[in-house]
Amino acid sequence: MLASHTADYPVRAEKFRQLEKEIIKFEDEQTQLETSLIDLASKSDSKKIQENSQRLGTVRKKVEELFDELTLITLQRDEIFKKFEDRLKELDM
Repeated sequence: MLASHTADYPVRAEKFRQLEKEIIKFEDEQTQLETSLIDLASKSDSKKIQENSQRLGTVRKKVEELFDELTLITLQRDEIFKKFEDRLKELDM
């Protein structure tokens, strides 16, 4: 059973890296949108403010979803390592 979990590890590691990249990308966009909203507020561009606010809400939700997924993968990885360590201890006995 342990072998089936560890066989998935390279896939999980790649997914982990992918998620980190996506989070960084969306956090950068979030920062740009927040800065843009400040600039637009001083220009009183209500149409652009509304568009950017809607996009900012979407981006924030996406970041949250990605962090949730990253957390799940991290917990799964930790479980795999714990089982692996337990199995190694059993073999040492």
